Amino acid sequence: FVGGAHNLAGGTLAEGVAFWNGAWGTMGTVSAIGGAPGPGNVIDVAVAPNGIAYIGGQFGSLNGGAANNLASYNGAQMFPVGSGLDASYDAAVKALLFDPTTNNLYIGGAFQNAGGIDIADGLAVYNGYAFHGPDVTITPSGTFNAIAQSVDGTIYAAGTFAGTAYCASVAQVMNVGRTDAYPTFVARNTGSGTVRP
Repeated sequence: FVGGAHNLAGGTLAEGVAFWNGAWGTMGTVSAIGGAPGPGNVIDVAVAPNGIAYIGGQFGSLNGGAANNLASYNGAQMFPVGSGLDASYDAAVKALLFDPTTNNLYIGGAFQNAGGIDIADGLAVYNGYAFHGPDVTITPSGTFNAIAQSVDGTIYAAGTFAGTAYCASVAQVMNVGRTDAYPTFVARNTGSGTVRP
C-alpha cells in the first residue's frame, strides 16, 4: 500500500492511496478536507490479519462520501470507519497500528474527537465497533506521530507533547521527552521529565 498526496500511481488514477501487487491498482479516491487544495493526503496504513487495510491521514471524503481522516479497505471497496475523526484538516491521523491479539486499531494524531467521543490527547482505540480512549491520558498539548508494538505485545506511542501522563493498567511507560509519567507498574525515564511511582 502506498499513501500520500499523489494523483497517479504508475499512470493509474489513484488519489491519495494505491496498492502494488505486481502492477499498480487503485483503492478509491480520497479527497481533500475543508476545501484544502489538491488531493487528500494519506499518511499511514495499517493492515489487519484478515486483510482489511486501515487508511489514515488528512482527507474529508472517500469516493464522494464523508470519511473524516480515517477509512478502511476490504480488498474491493473503501469505507469510512465509524463516523471518523474531527472534520478538520488540522486533525490529521499520523499513525496507525493494528494489534492482532486484541483486534484493536490504535490511532494517533492531532485530533480531539473520534466517533463523536472527546479524545483530548490525539490517541484513540477502535475495537471494530466503537472508538474509545486508551488507558493512558496525556495532557492535551501535542500530537502522536508514531505507534509501534514490540514482540512481547507492548505498545509504544511517540509524538510531540508536553504535560502529564496518567496510566491505568499499563505495564510500562517510557518517558523520552518532557512529559511527567505516573505509571501503575513500571516506568523508565530517559528524558528530563519526572517519573512518580
